[in-house]
Amino acid sequence: GVQIAAHVIDLDREGGDLGPLPAAPEARARRPFESVAEALGHDLRAATSVGSDLLRSAPAAARAVVRDPIGAASGVAGELASAARMLRPVTSTASPVMAERGLQRHFELLDVDLEALRRGAARRGATVNDAFLAGIAGGLRLYHLTHGSDVAELRVTMPISIRGEDDAMGGNHVTLVRFDLPLDVADPDERLARIHEICDRQRHEPAIEHSEAIAGLLNLLPVGVTAGMLRHVDLLVSNVPGLDVEVYVAGAKVEAFYAFGATLGSAANITLMSYAGTCHIGVTTDVAAVADPDELVRCLRAGFDEVGG
Repeated sequence: GVQIAAHVIDLDREGGDLGPLPAAPEARARRPFESVAEALGHDLRAATSVGSDLLRSAPAAARAVVRDPIGAASGVAGELASAARMLRPVTSTASPVMAERGLQRHFELLDVDLEALRRGAARRGATVNDAFLAGIAGGLRLYHLTHGSDVAELRVTMPISIRGEDDAMGGNHVTLVRFDLPLDVADPDERLARIHEICDRQRHEPAIEHSEAIAGLLNLLPVGVTAGMLRHVDLLVSNVPGLDVEVYVAGAKVEAFYAFGATLGSAANITLMSYAGTCHIGVTTDVAAVADPDELVRCLRAGFDEVGG
């Protein structure tokens, strides 16, 4: 999305000459069910890519077994365990406060100073993303306590980029990871350190390199199965690195970027997009799950103040 936006925005109010427009593509009527066939073909190719990878790596794997049978067996076990963690079913929500689901959505805005988050992260050798999650954890801890619930952790889904240097612009090059976000740590520095360890483990999960194939397998499952897996996730969180400088669109200065993120069956979507020194955070909530979104935002602001204080 940020790459596409680069073709829309300008660095000054006047803008630049984009040159002649390319020729319009020739219109073509699509045949019935052509899109469905393409989607199924994509999922089948993704699902079978693991088998192809295994066949290509078989000779090297055989040599590894001969040289170090115990290490090779351990590596295979690690890959399988990692895939199981990515695919493990979620049958209930962890939050007793945000358990209901409905069809209405509410949208709130929250701004956080980017430099404050960076300072908070630097105290523990963590990243801005770690500090973002730590602020959310602190805010949700306070929110649950105000509702009389001392929950230990929440189930979170977060997209991470798997885009390579050679990947073309556009398209989805992300995978979703699920992990438990700790809410039982009162000290903000200790909480940040815990979350840094959790995120580091997620980034190095062996199954990440097979995530596209795993997603293809999930797409082949009945909709009710995958919908049930998403419905019991408490929170969807995303961090989108934005632009460091002020930009313009059609001569108008852009004041802020806020993401209206889909909840995908969770109680809320909290998405950060940084822009010109400020973290603009969009908080989309399921009205049935969060009856008091203004209180949630107040608690989140307090959580970010803890991390950046």
